[in-house]
Amino acid sequence: MNRSITLRLFFVFFVSSITATPEFCVAQKSNSSEDLFKKISGKRFTFIAEQAIPLKGPMRVLASPYDVIITPDSLVSFLPYFGFSQLAPLNTDQGGIMFSSVNFEYGYSKQKKDKLAVLIRVMDQQNSYQFSFTISNNGNTSLNISSSYKDPILFRGYIKN
Repeated sequence: MNRSITLRLFFVFFVSSITATPEFCVAQKSNSSEDLFKKISGKRFTFIAEQAIPLKGPMRVLASPYDVIITPDSLVSFLPYFGFSQLAPLNTDQGGIMFSSVNFEYGYSKQKKDKLAVLIRVMDQQNSYQFSFTISNNGNTSLNISSSYKDPILFRGYIKN
């Protein structure tokens, strides 16, 4: 009898936690299209990665807070990498797509259906990167990263408020 009550209570708490989570996520992602445009045109935004989709292999849901922070004078990338790399890092702490840069080209344009496209070319890394963001008017974003020594990888996430 006690076990049955315990299981029922666990089920109620489990279901209530699942139903509460999407509302919380929507609150974090809510950006007006004007705010988004100001962030993009001002080179001041943060991309939060929620999923990684490598060229080969399954999609992976990211549990840790991975992000890319863009300011007018710097870019900080803290993203994992899943895929084939032709150049292994000498230091094992340098795995993934984790670096900071001050030497990069930044460009943006408006696309169809109220989307924004941002293209960033990083020029001061041994492994040159190209970050291509596609940003919806609600803040949902896909980030395609191309590299000279790694297979391309796609990240899905959102622009942080």
